[in-house]
Amino acid sequence: MIIYTSTGMGTQMSIPRSISDAAKGGSNSLVGRSCVRRFCLVSAIGLWVLCAAIVAAIAPAHADSRLDRCGWNAVFQFVARNRLDPPLASRLYAAFAIGSDAIYRHAALKFGSEEAARIVPDLFLGLAQEQTSRTLLWAPYPVQAVSCAAGGPKVEPDMLIVLKDVARLLDGLWKRSGGGVGLPPPSGQWYPDRGSDPLRPDWGNVRPLLIGDPEKFQSKKPDAYGRLDRQADLVWNAVSNLSPAERAQVLYWADGTGTFTPPGHWAQIALNELDASDLDLGQKLFIVGATMIAVNDAVIACWRDKYTFGVPRPSQVYSKIEPVIPNPNFPSYPSGHSVISTAASHVLASYLPKRAAPLELMSQQAGRSRFLAGIHYLADIEAGIVQGKGVAIEVVRKLDPERSLINQLELP
Repeated sequence: MIIYTSTGMGTQMSIPRSISDAAKGGSNSLVGRSCVRRFCLVSAIGLWVLCAAIVAAIAPAHADSRLDRCGWNAVFQFVARNRLDPPLASRLYAAFAIGSDAIYRHAALKFGSEEAARIVPDLFLGLAQEQTSRTLLWAPYPVQAVSCAAGGPKVEPDMLIVLKDVARLLDGLWKRSGGGVGLPPPSGQWYPDRGSDPLRPDWGNVRPLLIGDPEKFQSKKPDAYGRLDRQADLVWNAVSNLSPAERAQVLYWADGTGTFTPPGHWAQIALNELDASDLDLGQKLFIVGATMIAVNDAVIACWRDKYTFGVPRPSQVYSKIEPVIPNPNFPSYPSGHSVISTAASHVLASYLPKRAAPLELMSQQAGRSRFLAGIHYLADIEAGIVQGKGVAIEVVRKLDPERSLINQLELP
């Protein structure tokens, strides 16, 4: 990096130690006045060049490296409008992020990165339509897919073929292997609230995208954390003494039915964090995809444990507890918020190390908010952190940033 001096060039200019030195010979000296004027002019030019160099160095990424939000917003709105649950939403977000990475890589190879950045937004909308329609196979009720086919003046005809090829490659992600809505008897004492069926009790049998057998990340038995009645006492005490700031934290991280869900919350965080970075568009798309792969696989491991251990919610153990938000309709242990938040934040921090501290703080707040809400024990939070971090480490270890994400998945 060239260090600019007062000339705005890479070479040094000999300058007087002070303006008074330059003006030696008296205030009426033409030579002195000329030196002063020349020095001031050169200094001003040099300062302008220096400022321009600094601005260029610290400016955010070029506009063409910003992540396109139209496709993502279409997917977010689809999830909220159709009230998708967190497991199914995590699968959709991962599919869209992986497909976006594949489409951009192909376009950049064919047209160059600048032209690729121009043409991919319309393709991403087409991808959103393709992938939201796939959830029809897994949703327990009819859903309305995104209606925004790819096309328009920006899109090369052969890129539409690429979009179809990417969608075909992603078909394996949507093949059924678990994820049903049957009701296996939980092994613990948990029971569904409000007379409704448990939420996706078979999701732990869905095929992960990268980590292999989720049993590798199984949480330790919940009784290792002590008796539930004693843990429930801690929850009751927290809920009974909730401050306004803590209540606001609970509601901020709630992400209940009809929202973008916790996986979507972290997808938004990833998009914002990456657009504030100076990475290029290809790097950003890869990292978003890696984050969503980790979230998807972490949810599968988490759901497997939830229905393996069947731990009741705190208010099912101690009836005096009045949760700030309704109990989710699945077992308590481990905390899905903790698993998802830890997995997402750890992957992001691996690629954005300067943002590790604030990402860790957000992850901790998300997990603790569930304890403060009265719907999780501290043990749930702690187990979720361990599981989420384990999944994230495995995902980062396995993924090669130089290769398309879609070619690294473990799909049938």
